[in-house]
Amino acid sequence: MSGGQERFLRATMPAADVVFNLARRLTPSAADAEDLVQETYTRAWAAWIDGRRPRNAAPWLATICLNAGRDRLRRTATDTEVPMPPGLRVPDDVRLIGYDDISEAEFMVPALSKVAPDHQWMAEKAVELVIKRIHTPLRQAGQYIAPFELVIRESTHRSATRPQ
Repeated sequence: MSGGQERFLRATMPAADVVFNLARRLTPSAADAEDLVQETYTRAWAAWIDGRRPRNAAPWLATICLNAGRDRLRRTATDTEVPMPPGLRVPDDVRLIGYDDISEAEFMVPALSKVAPDHQWMAEKAVELVIKRIHTPLRQAGQYIAPFELVIRESTHRSATRPQ
């Protein structure tokens, strides 16, 4: 093993668990996660050879893993269609919309429209309400409308085009 390989392994192997845990969340099985980890380290090694050497390997490898996982999802997106009963088509006969801001929505076929709530606002409001409840325990609960973003894609709009 060359000195460059040893330095690479010394710098990157402490982050192997972080990379595997991220890969496991991005893939359906442990075997797929192992493949993604291998792809991540292969890309990292190529970058290392080109002279890109981060100060902190964990976030660098996590970014490479996330990008590799997204690339895999894009390659397989055309094979992953929303199952529909025979004769029904999205969005001509049925329109679908998801809730929450899942990154995979744009890669589904058809691309899934979504309502993306403002999680930061909801977290801040929850903390505010807990503090108010501590100070006034008999306070009545209230109703709040959280800000959100509506993202229209192919699953709800006939003339929508997929981003390239």
